[in-house]
Amino acid sequence: MKKNSKKAKTHNAADYATSRRDLLKTGFLAAAGLQISWAKDLFAADRNDTLVVLFLRGGADGLSMVQPAAGADYNAYVAARPNLHIRSNQSLALGTSGFRCHPALTDMRNLFNQGKLSVVMGAGSTNGTRSHFEQQDLIEMGNPDRVSGIRSGYMNRALTELTAKSVELPGVSVTDALSLALRGPQPTVAVRANLTGYTNLGNATVVSGIALKARVQKTWTTRPDDFRKVDYVADASGRQTIRALDRLAEAEALTLTQSANYAPEYHGLKTAVRLMKADSGIRMITADVGGWDHHKDMGVLNGTFNNRMIALNQSVKAFYDDLVAHSLSTRVTLIIMSEFGRRLVQNGTSGLDHGRGGVMWVMGGQVKGGKVVSGSNWNLTSLDGGDMRVTVDYRRVIAEFLSRRAGASNDALTKRIFPRYTIHGVDLFKA
Repeated sequence: MKKNSKKAKTHNAADYATSRRDLLKTGFLAAAGLQISWAKDLFAADRNDTLVVLFLRGGADGLSMVQPAAGADYNAYVAARPNLHIRSNQSLALGTSGFRCHPALTDMRNLFNQGKLSVVMGAGSTNGTRSHFEQQDLIEMGNPDRVSGIRSGYMNRALTELTAKSVELPGVSVTDALSLALRGPQPTVAVRANLTGYTNLGNATVVSGIALKARVQKTWTTRPDDFRKVDYVADASGRQTIRALDRLAEAEALTLTQSANYAPEYHGLKTAVRLMKADSGIRMITADVGGWDHHKDMGVLNGTFNNRMIALNQSVKAFYDDLVAHSLSTRVTLIIMSEFGRRLVQNGTSGLDHGRGGVMWVMGGQVKGGKVVSGSNWNLTSLDGGDMRVTVDYRRVIAEFLSRRAGASNDALTKRIFPRYTIHGVDLFKA
């Protein structure tokens, strides 16, 4: 075995600064289940509305959520799914839109009819990949067309344009790992859906045995002045870590009565309400629910998918009720989406394989509700290789929110947030 012939490296102040930065980012944060994306740039003017994106990971079948009510499209849907279709006398009418929804979505149908929720049919990415992870990454980076040089998430780029410098925690991912959409130079953080324990992070007796806040504070405040001058990024990181922990502790300690009707997998939405109530500066929140990859034994009306509809319906209703109860409904928009839909034709195992076009749900007090947007050439009689065609680029929906509800300029949208993308609105948001 050869000996390692490399000489020991001598460290200068810059090397020390880098190691401190890595320690702050990884060691302390991992102990608390936190992941933070660090700020470098100044922010532009502050805005009001908050976007919450719930990502249904696995390729949720939009046509089992929302179906055409009658006519040639309905007949094509029934013929393609002899064991998986929902009869029109079982589904729920979405106003006079010509579409109906899954019978378990009673509360979501009511929100639609009350003008609080709308549906986008044929929603999806312009990229044709059927890989879950690749498509999710392209969507969250806001880069389905693979424009070179884009390494951050679209939400993080939006925060650069929309958030005031004074806002301490503008983006939160209520997930185990920081959502790719929120990764980048602006200050964002990933937290557990269960905030229990954050108030004790400065206490030496916490279960992990690590007084996280105290240790970060000590590391940050006891560095020699020469390192402090060199390592301005780590210095900002230490400050941001402490502020993030403070905000999370405030959210946990907040006395807040909330709905008891969230399904367990949707507690990210419940935590989102608590975070927004504790810190009005939050502008972007992401949450995930997995398990939508139904290749076999789908159980549209009596099985796995039906159970997922029940959980989605009760949790969206609970989220809306909490927004109203805590005076948040007029400044919060919820967008529900998936990486792609499923094929129109069922497979041989009573399931559906990866497809293209899917469904987005858009809910909030500033949403033009009671609408089904489907694109000019949406139909089920002329397909995209057996799939529901993508007729509404998902960026159209998000870009319109950022423009009308968050104040993003067209220049910011087309050059920095969604580079080289021509914005076409969907008229789903009030100006």
